[in-house]
Amino acid sequence: MNEGLENMKNGNSKRSSNGTATPDGGSDDGYTSQFETLEEERLVKLMRASVVKLEPELKDVDDGTLRRFLRARQRRVDKATKMFLDHHRWRRTFVPLGYIPEEEVQNELNAEKVYLQGKCKAGLPIGLVLAAKHDAYKRNLNEFKRYCVYNFDKCIASMAPGEETFTIIVDLQGIGYKNLDPRGWTCIFDFLQGHYPERLKRIFIIHVPYIFWGAWKLVSPFIDKVTRDKIMFVSDKALLETLSEEIDLDELPTIYGGKKELVPIQFAVTPNWPPKIQEVH
Repeated sequence: MNEGLENMKNGNSKRSSNGTATPDGGSDDGYTSQFETLEEERLVKLMRASVVKLEPELKDVDDGTLRRFLRARQRRVDKATKMFLDHHRWRRTFVPLGYIPEEEVQNELNAEKVYLQGKCKAGLPIGLVLAAKHDAYKRNLNEFKRYCVYNFDKCIASMAPGEETFTIIVDLQGIGYKNLDPRGWTCIFDFLQGHYPERLKRIFIIHVPYIFWGAWKLVSPFIDKVTRDKIMFVSDKALLETLSEEIDLDELPTIYGGKKELVPIQFAVTPNWPPKIQEVH
C-alpha cells in the first residue's frame, strides 16, 4: 500500500478506464479503497487518544471495537468517543462480571425461545428466535434486558477471530396477542443500536401474521435507517429460497428444510464463553 502511494507521489502511475491516475495501474476504486482504509486508521488513532484521555483503563481496547463505534457515528470522532464511553460505563454497571450469568435469566432461558444455529455461508453465527414462545404478559423487563445482553454476548463469543457480525432469524409463526411485545422489541433495538453497533448483518423476519403489523408500527419509528435496511421480511413462498441464499442446508434448521437440529442458546458450546471481564462488545 505504501509503495503504491509513493508511486503516486513520484508520478509513477497509470490510468484507469475513466482516465483517473492510480498507483501501479490499479483501478481508481482500488485506490479509493486504500485511501479510505488509511483515513479510517487515522481516525481510529484519534479516537483511541480521546478515549484514553478520558478513561485511561481503556488503553488496550481493540481497534475493531473502536472502528465499529466510529462507523456507527459516520466517522465523527467526537460523537463516536461519547457513544463508546457511554457504552463502557453502562456495561461496567449492567454487566459487572463481563457476562450475564444464566441464573439471572433463568425464566427466559426456560422458555427455550432463542437458539444458536451454526454459521451462514460467510461463516457468521446464526441466531433463531421463536417468538411464539415469548409471553409478554409474564416477562419481567429487567430480566428480559439481561437476557438480550446474554444472547448478543453469546453470539459474539461464538465468532471466529476476525468476525464481527451475526444473522438473526425471527420466526413469528403461531404468535398471538400475548406474544406481541413492543416495549421488549424496542429494548432489543436500543441495545443493538447503542451497545452493539455494526454487529448485525441481517434480520430475517418470517411467517409474518397480520396481527404483527399493528405492534410493529409502534416500534419501527425508533429503529434507525441503517438497522431498518438490514431487516428483511420474507414471504412463506420464498422462505427456503431466501434463507438458502445465505445459509447452507447443512446449517439451516430442519424446520425450514435444512439439516441442523435446534440448539437452545444456553446449551450451545462456544469457545469464548464466558467472556473476560475486560472485553468490550
